[in-house]
Amino acid sequence: MNRSLRKGITTLELISNSQYESINAIETNLYLENNILLISTKLKPVSQDQVSDVNYILKDNQHSISKIIFRDTLIRKKLESFVKAYSNKINSIQLQILYEINYLYNIKVTQKEDDTLIMTVQV
Repeated sequence: MNRSLRKGITTLELISNSQYESINAIETNLYLENNILLISTKLKPVSQDQVSDVNYILKDNQHSISKIIFRDTLIRKKLESFVKAYSNKINSIQLQILYEINYLYNIKVTQKEDDTLIMTVQV
């Protein structure tokens, strides 16, 4: 089962112990399979600075990422609605970040506000 959360551009914030990067993303989708809710998004850096930031935090320090934030009301509302409707079929949540290769994180949604969805990376 899959659903589109947003086809257009959104902002994804990647936070590690020493780094905070805000990167544009597109095509954010949900997939529910084998009781795993997969949130997938493609990074789309818009400048050479964002490319450098992505390369640093994802390629060089991917295991240091502790939080991932979407600041997007539509994504938050659609995800919240989906989880409410299918909560009995969801055992875990993963976030897949597509950028040259797939980066997969086990996450827990720790905070939901008006336009913010904060996900804590589970180790």
